[in-house]
Amino acid sequence: MDRDKINKRLFGWYSIFWVLLFVALYLSYFVYFVDITSTKSKWVGLFAGAIAILLASCKALEMSFYKSKNPMFEKITEYFSNGAFIFIKRLFKISLVFIFLISCFLIKFMGNHFVLCFICGSAFTFLLIFLSVLVSTKISTRSSQFYNESNSFALKQIFNSSVVISFIMVGLCIIPLVILFHIIKDYQVLNGFVFGCAFVVLLNNVSTAISRQAVESADDVSRNHVAEYEKNDRRNPLLLLSGVSKCILGINTLSCDLFVSLSLALIASMTVGGEFLQLMGSFLPIIILASGIFASIISIMFINFNKINNPLRVLFSSAFFANVIFVIISYFVIRFWLPDLIYLFYPIVIGAFGGYFICFLNSNLLYSKYKPVVDVSNSAISGFLPTYRQIIKESFSAIFSPAVVVALVLIFSFVLSQGLNEPSAGLYGVTLAVLAMLSCSALMIGICSFGFTTKNVYKVLDTYEEDICEKENVLSNSLDGVGFHIVALGKNYINFATMITVVSAIMAYCVLSCIEEIDLINPYVLSSLFIGVTIPFIYSAFVMGIVSKTARRLVLEVKRQLKKFPQVLRFEMRPDYEKCVDISAISSLIQVIISTILVIIISFLIVFNLQKEAFGGYIFGVLVASFCLVYMTNSSCVLVKSAKRFFENQFNYIKNTDEYNAISLNEEIFCSFKSLINPSLNALLKFLVILALSLIPLFS
Repeated sequence: MDRDKINKRLFGWYSIFWVLLFVALYLSYFVYFVDITSTKSKWVGLFAGAIAILLASCKALEMSFYKSKNPMFEKITEYFSNGAFIFIKRLFKISLVFIFLISCFLIKFMGNHFVLCFICGSAFTFLLIFLSVLVSTKISTRSSQFYNESNSFALKQIFNSSVVISFIMVGLCIIPLVILFHIIKDYQVLNGFVFGCAFVVLLNNVSTAISRQAVESADDVSRNHVAEYEKNDRRNPLLLLSGVSKCILGINTLSCDLFVSLSLALIASMTVGGEFLQLMGSFLPIIILASGIFASIISIMFINFNKINNPLRVLFSSAFFANVIFVIISYFVIRFWLPDLIYLFYPIVIGAFGGYFICFLNSNLLYSKYKPVVDVSNSAISGFLPTYRQIIKESFSAIFSPAVVVALVLIFSFVLSQGLNEPSAGLYGVTLAVLAMLSCSALMIGICSFGFTTKNVYKVLDTYEEDICEKENVLSNSLDGVGFHIVALGKNYINFATMITVVSAIMAYCVLSCIEEIDLINPYVLSSLFIGVTIPFIYSAFVMGIVSKTARRLVLEVKRQLKKFPQVLRFEMRPDYEKCVDISAISSLIQVIISTILVIIISFLIVFNLQKEAFGGYIFGVLVASFCLVYMTNSSCVLVKSAKRFFENQFNYIKNTDEYNAISLNEEIFCSFKSLINPSLNALLKFLVILALSLIPLFS
């Protein structure tokens, strides 16, 4: 189909979208300023979610019009899609068994409504995983062909695919929560939705992280056993699994991670608001989130890659513009809804711009003009150990600044919302600040997904470079750098969102449990705090052990295929890629469930044998330890990658030297830790805090 016909069809679809958007804005205005009743405000959330899904559908339809002209890209798409859905199918089957068992347990202690919410949360999470995998695998390979036309056109289509994933995530979050809350009107029961989301996301994120690290370890061993193998060799049965794990772990993990964070932040703010202002305080967070969705949609319409060659500047400028629009809308919402509580607007401003500027925190670890990158690069001349010590030193130092930002956001949000005079108002202000930071998460997810998609496109072009024209290879050289910088900045936002959301959920836990303060002098609280600090380390040790077991099984499978089918090495037979995907999925999922059950048993022992304040101390211990581990590993990975790029540019890419091997080995060590620990601990932390919220009825 030529470009003119495509533009005519798109004009019709986007005309429908704009009409519905203006209708939704008009109805939202009617609810805001004309008929200000909390019971009717739910329609604003439904309008925002429906418009988000409609925009995602229009972008997906636009991408479907562009068919691949190169049959190799369609072949790659088929391979990656088949491998990804084998993994998802295994995830669904194994998770379904445990969801049934958990539902049977919950229906006895929590009631039918809680189980209904739990099943709905699991179902919508599976739907999000399916759609994100579908988009990420197909679009990542199909977007590679756009480099035949122009660089800006390729970036535009890659961003369109990222918008599909981000707005589907937001729509699937707000619509079911609004409907369930309208039907049930019980915060504790509504926690079941987030509990189902957190359980599925924990299995998905940790298993995909394990699969990625296992395939990299097994690939190294396989290449040592087969001298003919090279990097990205299509004779390697692990090649498909490598591409699948990158797609899943990159975009799918990102969307699932923020899906739970957004749902948890919304529930926490609705819970604290309901205790503070009854129904008006419960529905205000829905209005705030809807305002962020509308602001993100408006900002996306002004993104243009043709005028500015720097995509990072284009994307983050649009994010700043979206936050400005969101703050303006939020002011009028507070002004007309709660004129006597206008001070609640200040924590919204702090959260909105705090979430934006957190992306650029520790940016001195990212660019070669700053001292940490130069020091690590220069230390490579002295060998492996000096480089290792320098990276450890800089990554430990990088923990301080995000901790200070978290403290400032919490203090200013609490104080400016009159928390010193009325503590309940201060807690509500903190939860609103957290929700405001995530309200424009649709655009932030799109930006992060853009970085992951460019890296995936680079992976496709690099893997099949023999079958793709030279022009595409030249244009793809910039993709790796673009994806690295955007993903590194986006990871700051994701990690900060996880930590601050857990703080908000802990406040909701204290409100629902009627806990006024957690006394550290209490021996039960102090002992639980120490136990909680050790949980992230124990869980990380379990996960690392799972990687070793899965890698051994993959190596045995590679040896079996090469021994049984020697035609693979002569390019006379296609390797059994799907078998490796299946082995990785089954092994990682079963081991993850076993390790997660151990953590749940520890949590239950604290619940049934100690006080509810002790369980709060336990969660705080998990939070603090996870915060340090996540930021340490993320900073070390970003730093060593930046130093390696600087080293390559400074010394003209001298391979197989002692200096280059020293920094490359450190890159493998620290980046493997980061890719494994970060998604695992982020998912575990949110799962434990929603478990605490769900177990509150058992305390009575």
